[in-house]
Parts: sequence; C-alpha cells; structure tokens
Amino acid sequence: MGGTIREYDAIVSKWKNSIRPKVAAFSVVYDGVQRMDENGSSGLVLFQNALPEFQTVYGHPFTIVACWRILKNHPAWTEIEVPTYQQ
Repeated sequence: MGGTIREYDAIVSKWKNSIRPKVAAFSVVYDGVQRMDENGSSGLVLFQNALPEFQTVYGHPFTIVACWRILKNHPAWTEIEVPTYQQ
C-alpha cells in the first residue's frame, strides 16, 4: 500500500480542527447562496456561486471540495451542530 500510516489521534485531530469546521463553514455559505437564489438554479450553479462567496467571507479559497461533496448529504453530517470556523 505504501504511504504514511497515520495515528488515530492525528486523523481525529485533522477532522476536528480542520476538515469539519471548513466544510461546515462552506455549507453555511452554500446554504445562504441557495436561500438567496430566486431562479431555482441547479446545485452546480449554486456551488459555483458559493465558491467566490466563501473566498470573500474567509479570505481564501475553499479547497476541500471532495470532502464537502461526500459529507453534504450524509444524514450524520446534516444532524450535527455546525462548529464555528475561523481562519
């Protein structure tokens, strides 16, 4: 398999301190774009509109799109409390 074997604590820390708050922050931006949409735009258009909005709000691009795509519709994700994300 190769590559580095990550310790459990390192993975949990990356999830809690980086991935989860960033995905939650993007989800809030995406939801805001979706609520403001009056045209019934597709999910792709909403996503494309949310990316620059995220960069405006947080000062850097959203780079973990693959994580967001996996998590956005997962029931466990939608039921969790959204953590505060700060740069």
